[in-house]
Amino acid sequence: MNDELSAQLTRIGYRIPTYLQPHLTIVTEHDTLKTEGEPGLFQLNVPAPELDLYAGGEDGVLLRRFRWQPDTLEWDGSVNIGGVVDSLTIVEIDGLPLTVLSVVGAPLLTDVAPYATAAARTITRMVPPAFEDGVVRTEEAFYTFLAPEDSPLVTLAENALMNRMRVWFYGTVAGDETGWGAHFAIPVVLESGTLFAPL
Repeated sequence: MNDELSAQLTRIGYRIPTYLQPHLTIVTEHDTLKTEGEPGLFQLNVPAPELDLYAGGEDGVLLRRFRWQPDTLEWDGSVNIGGVVDSLTIVEIDGLPLTVLSVVGAPLLTDVAPYATAAARTITRMVPPAFEDGVVRTEEAFYTFLAPEDSPLVTLAENALMNRMRVWFYGTVAGDETGWGAHFAIPVVLESGTLFAPL
């Protein structure tokens, strides 16, 4: 697969959950292509500098924007979204209390960070991250993040909901072993989050 048109979606060692495999589509300026199998194989017809990963086809939900690189796009199942918490539901699924967070927003750019990393030590003047600068300019969509009922991230999400604060949420699509693919369209396990002050 070492050419400018063929690649796989995932990084070595990561496999796309079975429930999600039939629903993933790569969209570029010239192509709309279904990915194939656990690694998400695809072949472009025309080279493209950027590729969008959708669930549910090009009219579905944008999960991630990638820069082209040969062989693999190095996706590890991560779905990072900037937006607002629209609703919060507590439900029990298979005996486990679960918090379901509905977030309206768009994917984050791949190189955005919620805080200054070690690389910033050489910068004379550090600037705090700006919410808008980190989000892909595209139509907003609806995303489902899941967290255990007792997770501190639920408190963060409640705060965001009650005060209409903007958030950056970081997560990974739920694996087959969770069984959540049978209950939710695109279940994303919430792993971390950033709140931004209200405008």
